[in-house]
This record gives sequence, structure tokens and C-alpha cells, in this order.
Amino acid sequence: MDKEILVYSSNNCSFCAKLKSWLDENNIPYINRDVDIPEIRKEFEKFNIHGIPVIFVTDKNTDKTTRIIGFQPDTIKKVLEL
Repeated sequence: MDKEILVYSSNNCSFCAKLKSWLDENNIPYINRDVDIPEIRKEFEKFNIHGIPVIFVTDKNTDKTTRIIGFQPDTIKKVLEL
């Protein structure tokens, strides 16, 4: 895959769990960043986003990054061109 997926999530978030399960079920590799860890939370707060999960999809060919807030499988499919 020529796209990198970065997920900011929490273990206490049902939509985060749904997102990660959906990604796993569809064999879509991703990097998870747990906002319950203080250093990750501080990193996440710099984006000024007030909800999770948040997905950043970066196209490795163009360096273009798309941000998706919440569990939106149709949007994810469109961005990943599935």
C-alpha cells in the first residue's frame, strides 16, 4: 500500500475500537497512537481536534495527508481508493 495510516485513539472509546476492528478485518495496516499515554496526548493536542478517533492518511507518493475524524468507513474507503 502506498498510503500510511496513523490512528489516534483511546482504549476507552467504543468508536476507536470499531475503527481498529474494521481496519483489522479489512487487512488495512495502521499505526496506532494511544492518547491515554501522556506524551501522545500532548502530541495529539497540537492538532486542536476535540474528538477521537482521528485518522491521518498520508500518500507516500505525494506526501498529501487527509484527516478523517470519527469512524467513517465509507470515507476511509474513498481516501484509500478501495
